[in-house]
Amino acid sequence: MINGLMRRLGYEKRMADSSYTDALVAAITANARGEQTAFPTATAALEACAGLVGRSFSAAEIKNAPDHVGEALTPDVLNMIGRSLIRKGEIIFGIEIMGGQVKLWPAAFHDVDGEHDPASWRYRLNLAGPDFQHTWNMTPADMVAHFQYARDPETPWRGVGPLQVAQLAGRLSAETAAALADESGGPRGSFMPTVKDGKDPTQAKLRGDVKVAKGSMLFVETMAAALMGGTAPPSGDWMQKRFGAAPPDALVNLLTKAGHEVMAACGLNPSLFTNEGETAAREAWRQALFGTIAPLGRIVETELRRKLDAPDLKLDWKELRASDLQARARSFKSMVDGGKSADEAAALSGLLLDEEG
Repeated sequence: MINGLMRRLGYEKRMADSSYTDALVAAITANARGEQTAFPTATAALEACAGLVGRSFSAAEIKNAPDHVGEALTPDVLNMIGRSLIRKGEIIFGIEIMGGQVKLWPAAFHDVDGEHDPASWRYRLNLAGPDFQHTWNMTPADMVAHFQYARDPETPWRGVGPLQVAQLAGRLSAETAAALADESGGPRGSFMPTVKDGKDPTQAKLRGDVKVAKGSMLFVETMAAALMGGTAPPSGDWMQKRFGAAPPDALVNLLTKAGHEVMAACGLNPSLFTNEGETAAREAWRQALFGTIAPLGRIVETELRRKLDAPDLKLDWKELRASDLQARARSFKSMVDGGKSADEAAALSGLLLDEEG
């Protein structure tokens, strides 16, 4: 434990370990000072990706689960796993056996000690509750389910998420969103010229009114000397003038492109979240299902099988695969027309996936 503390105090380089916590603390501190921060995990682009993966995981059917697993793998738990893999790169559950059934408790915070062999690792888990946090100290690895999006050989005990690698994409998305938020959060409203009488200290009053304007109309004196007997007001002087957020198109376009970079880093085609037509959306969903969701599911399956003593457990996305049925049917027909047997074409096109689970 002392050696682990020394390493965490700086005797061993663990920048990846502290990046998320440091960013969180910095954000909280800055918000307490009234400062706006560009926090990548607060962007809509990342939430879109985390939401899609999380909901997909919650739709998975649990197959071949032994009796002792029971209802531990609820849609809520699976959703939490999927979301956390994208947002944080990992999530850890403490495993507890209660009444012969497995219970999974998500850790709010954790720390790890041990050697290079994961079997030697010991976890300290903080389990959050409404009244207090319960701490599990020196928890052996076989009593912990540790799901990781990816691992860095330099820090294999810590999961690496897509935006922890593609940091510039996350920062660009956050900075651009923050800039637009600042634009829209500034004073806004309309100016309406009124008769100039020379009595109001308009300059000082106008400055104060503009600072607090939130869509309201401000009355300002006309540039004409008076309504009657004076010179005619300049062209447009009596027209209402709008002031407020007017972000340049370049900034708006940059937000869109930065969001697409975040989605791509998370393994999701931006066409999933844009109106580019049914064909593009269907292909994007096929890519997401077979290129991102299913591979992440294999990682989760492996950990569940090992830690829950469930060697045949399987996550199945049969319902989600239905959206790809048309493409597989076309592929099947093309191969049959090309001379392949029906059985071979069915296997190659994936039409047998639903039957095999």
